[in-house]
Amino acid sequence: MSAIAKNTERSKAIEKPPGILNPAQAAALLAESKDDDLLAFHAIGLFAGLRVAEIKALNWKDVDLAGGFIHVGAKISKTRARRLVPILENLRAWLQPIARLSGPIVERELRYRHEAARELARIKRWPENCMRHSFVSYRLAATQNAPQTALESGHDQAVLFKHYRELVRPKDAERFFSIRPAAREMAEKIVSISAA
Repeated sequence: MSAIAKNTERSKAIEKPPGILNPAQAAALLAESKDDDLLAFHAIGLFAGLRVAEIKALNWKDVDLAGGFIHVGAKISKTRARRLVPILENLRAWLQPIARLSGPIVERELRYRHEAARELARIKRWPENCMRHSFVSYRLAATQNAPQTALESGHDQAVLFKHYRELVRPKDAERFFSIRPAAREMAEKIVSISAA
């Protein structure tokens, strides 16, 4: 190795930021989620940040609307550590009308129904893990509290900052966590009017 090469600093790869959905895309996706289990899948992914595999393995008995938490058991957690994820007010509004006492959150295959909802919502690009990335990014912006966000998402802070954070403004986080079922009805009206 030459003396020049020895004294040259190694270049550092710049991490590509995670892909997230903006508030309008999230609202449109929820508006196009016609089946209860698809709606629950999208709402829990966006507003609780559970991983896709965790949601698919989740049971309604683990969703405590009265207590305000989703219990992610060790058996379904990617990290094999159980955690309690708070049910934020907008998530409660989405889940309350469709909640059941028990049974799987996702009752049947989602892939094609998810793709159809995404297409109807006009979301062309679907970044990997974007519902989870969206939750973590907006939650961090809303709370300005990395330890709390890491705890809720089931990560330590180093992992949160390295992999699951996109810089968003608190104002955007407020818009994201204000998405409620009324927005779903409004989006449906807009779609039906524009189709006429």
